Amino acid sequence: MTDLQEAVLYAVNVMHEVNNEINDVASGAAQSTFPSMKELINAGNFIKGHLQRHTTTYRVYQEKPDPFKIMAWMGLYLHQENRTFHLRAVVYSLNHLLEQDSRSLPSSMLDKITLMAMNDGRDDDVAIGKNGLYLIFRSCHKLSIQSNPG
Repeated sequence: MTDLQEAVLYAVNVMHEVNNEINDVASGAAQSTFPSMKELINAGNFIKGHLQRHTTTYRVYQEKPDPFKIMAWMGLYLHQENRTFHLRAVVYSLNHLLEQDSRSLPSSMLDKITLMAMNDGRDDDVAIGKNGLYLIFRSCHKLSIQSNPG
């Protein structure tokens, strides 16, 4: 298995777990439908192509794929393909990655980020897009590392 495949599988597992947690507290129509295997494969293919364009455009070199990048891009792609998969699951999954650094964003901020991400492709003037979603959480992660070297 390649590093990219492992990163995608990790992202899928975390989003699935968080999606289930959200559904445990949601009622009826608020349930989030996790994407099908076909949608997950399509998302993986999208990630591969987008990552190549991204690394070429920004001259980025990474030894291993960035889990924040993979999860943000994949989650927004999956939501756009399947509107019953809630973006809240994606945003809270990204926050789960921050929690591994013993840091997290408050739920009020996570809800604002979710609303801004929901406008991607609908009203781009008020949306943050897949790169904005990635940069929010990656920046928080970097700040966490700088404030707690060790």
